[in-house]
Amino acid sequence: MFQLNNLKKASIEELETLYNSSTDVPSPTGSFKGVFLHRLDKPGNRRPLYLGSKAFEFVPFGIDFDQCKWYFFHPKFQIAKFRTQLDISRWRDSAIVKLHYDVSHLPSVIKGVLYDEIKPLSSNLCLGLGGFNQETGSGDQFFFALTRT
Repeated sequence: MFQLNNLKKASIEELETLYNSSTDVPSPTGSFKGVFLHRLDKPGNRRPLYLGSKAFEFVPFGIDFDQCKWYFFHPKFQIAKFRTQLDISRWRDSAIVKLHYDVSHLPSVIKGVLYDEIKPLSSNLCLGLGGFNQETGSGDQFFFALTRT
């Protein structure tokens, strides 16, 4: 069984392998706390919109899948409504849960840029790829974990 501590210690290559693995876990429900794991770019070789995703390294965040909203700092500060879609990853060769923000009340310019993917590992733990509505190498910005609260 996967545990958060294993994800925190994993290299990018190990996270990639896990993200591409087959799992039979249903779409997540309930509230999860987010944990930043690894950036996918390197100093001197930053991806487009790098600064837009940098805050996840420092600001507490989470997802409420029942309300279909992200939150920052505390669950009562929910923003960024999304809809889920079980599908094949845009960024990897894996079955995942896509988070689309077209239903959000955020300004159109912001919600059109947002896109994330979630790989459920168990009913209490998910591996995510955070990023933007772009292709592999630009859109995929960082790995994060989600643990049930």
